[in-house]
Amino acid sequence: MPIHRLMFSLVALSCAVAAARECPVAMPNVVVERFSSADCDTCWQGADHDRALPRNALVLDWIVPSERGNDAPLAQAALPEAGRRVEGNLSAKESLRQIRHLSSPAGWRLKVQTGLAWNGYLALSLDLERLAGSARTFGPHASAWLALVERVPAGSDGTPVPRQLVRAVIGPLPLDSSRDSGVHHLRALRLPPNSQAERLAAAGWIEDAGQMLIASQSVPDDCATTSAQRP
Repeated sequence: MPIHRLMFSLVALSCAVAAARECPVAMPNVVVERFSSADCDTCWQGADHDRALPRNALVLDWIVPSERGNDAPLAQAALPEAGRRVEGNLSAKESLRQIRHLSSPAGWRLKVQTGLAWNGYLALSLDLERLAGSARTFGPHASAWLALVERVPAGSDGTPVPRQLVRAVIGPLPLDSSRDSGVHHLRALRLPPNSQAERLAAAGWIEDAGQMLIASQSVPDDCATTSAQRP
């Protein structure tokens, strides 16, 4: 990626972070991962996925690749990582929901942000901050993950319920939790094909041996917009 493009994204990202300071997002205590086969367009069009979502949940919608490859109805949004995350088998006409309860380790705060889309790129950041006085460390096999998600409103693109469609995943990212300053990761991604830049956001989490420990997501669009308009 040319350096001038990256620098622009970094400046845009810093503006988003400044707005986020006025729009704190409650840390989720549960992650709901909803999986649909790329063959199952009726799964995407159904409302069953939205039943009884836990309060203060981070919701991630994954499209699992099909054996039909690019011929599957939802192939453009399918990710190989989705197939690796789903627990058990997922048939061609089936959807699945997994609920992961977070242990929320004390003494740490996780923040993720996106910059402004520019010239086909978007910057994402993940900051794992050690709070003052915390002696807690993560295990040697713990890692960080960043996801670029597209927030699809209910009634758009054929879905009757709001979704956070995972469009790209970065990870595992290393953790050096012994550092007093915490951990910082910054990455630039190409905009996914057929995505709408204004709907893109970030989600992130820390996991160890398949167990999610802590998660976060970037501020809602309306919150960031309100902050930017304040005098």
